[in-house]
Amino acid sequence: MSELGYTASRFSNSVTAAILDSGGRRSRLTSVVCNPRSIDVSWDVFIMRRDSTTESLQSLVSLPEDFMPSRMGDAGALRNRIRTVLPEVDWSEPSWGRLEGDGYSIEFNIQKEGIIDSFMLHVRGGGDALVDITRMCKANGWLAVDCSDGSVIDLDKPSREGWESFQRYRDNVRAKQEGGE
Repeated sequence: MSELGYTASRFSNSVTAAILDSGGRRSRLTSVVCNPRSIDVSWDVFIMRRDSTTESLQSLVSLPEDFMPSRMGDAGALRNRIRTVLPEVDWSEPSWGRLEGDGYSIEFNIQKEGIIDSFMLHVRGGGDALVDITRMCKANGWLAVDCSDGSVIDLDKPSREGWESFQRYRDNVRAKQEGGE
């Protein structure tokens, strides 16, 4: 795969992207592509249930191409599970919860009803959003995947590299836009 291309594709209930080889064939599920022209970009984290297939998973690239996440449960029950750990999430729009943290916000992109097998978090700002993300995932037996590189976030010792790298990228994009580039 000398030249990589990115394309948006549908992965269950969450929008993700697949790396394509130079011939345009899907090769591995990896990360969400955000619009670099938008100042309001987010760091995206893919959430799915931990099970026997994903127990020792380090990266999405090691999953079989036909992998589908295990069901997490009913959308309403899922919101209640999140609310138990993070009661300050505003669910006034059931498919788009919002948590305002200390210097950051997390948006929970969850379908309004039905059975859920995954969902997406959109994180903005600064601060330490990983504390809430890891607490929620540990309490519910979920995996968190850093969509910037496809790596599974270690819930016991989360690396801040993906989150901090995103913030540097975002700040660089903002600086270029404000400079007229």
